[in-house]
Amino acid sequence: MLIPRPETETIIEIIKQKSESGNFLDIGTGSGCIAISLLKEKIFSTGVAIDISRESLFIANQNKLKFQIENLEFKQLDFLNENINQTFNCIVSNPPYIPPEEMKSLKDGVIKFEPEIALTDFSDGLSFYRKIAIDGKKLLNPNGFIILETGGENQIIQVKQIFLDQNYIVIIHKDQNGENRFLEITPK
Repeated sequence: MLIPRPETETIIEIIKQKSESGNFLDIGTGSGCIAISLLKEKIFSTGVAIDISRESLFIANQNKLKFQIENLEFKQLDFLNENINQTFNCIVSNPPYIPPEEMKSLKDGVIKFEPEIALTDFSDGLSFYRKIAIDGKKLLNPNGFIILETGGENQIIQVKQIFLDQNYIVIIHKDQNGENRFLEITPK
């Protein structure tokens, strides 16, 4: 079903403060809520939203039609194993970040309604961050930026370090509950 959590709304607010229009890439779009919001609120003029799941992209496309969104392209793509040959003003992602050993401790409301592939990378929860850190600079236009959601206090320091090690500037943002959850990342 891919239900966005209220904390994800904070991503839109952070981007609103930074954006100068242009285009964006949404990695792991799921139901398309972030991508659709970015265009519905006229924060960007065009966007590309990718996901490995054909079912997710079907739902995302239905949402795109429902909200009459134009200039949004959905692509089925395995981000961890395929390359993107385009540049963007912004990369945004709420990637699968839950390590497999933590999956059993999730609330039933999450496990019953979210596909496993939307929750975990089946590794240490950091795979998408590593790939974004490596590919980010070649995917960003000059003055481009990255906004990422993380697993919060338990994970954000590790994710921040991944980007610091790749020579990025990183700012931490809090979610609606006051927990460190989001990263704003720019190349040096």
